[in-house]
Amino acid sequence: MKKNISFVILIPLFTLISFTPSCAQQIDSENLVRLNQIGFYPDAPKVAIVEQELSGPFYLVSVNKEDTLFTGQLSESIQYQYGPRMVTPAYFSEFTRPGS
Repeated sequence: MKKNISFVILIPLFTLISFTPSCAQQIDSENLVRLNQIGFYPDAPKVAIVEQELSGPFYLVSVNKEDTLFTGQLSESIQYQYGPRMVTPAYFSEFTRPGS
């Protein structure tokens, strides 16, 4: 069963990824969202993996949380290739603004 969850994590681009589906449930986002590198080149592929089945939009927001820099849609949950759990990809390659 897919859950709708709301959370925010800090990533090295000095932006925040905020996954904000319709139901706001508090979770430990630092332990649920995985990135495969410290930073991303502006034009390189970018994906975060959410270690739960989720659906809905996610947002990249400024550090002060006042500006939404990118809005994306969580992809369909998939079977994790290294274990029995389901995960949800969040692709944000279209976001090409350099960090500082």
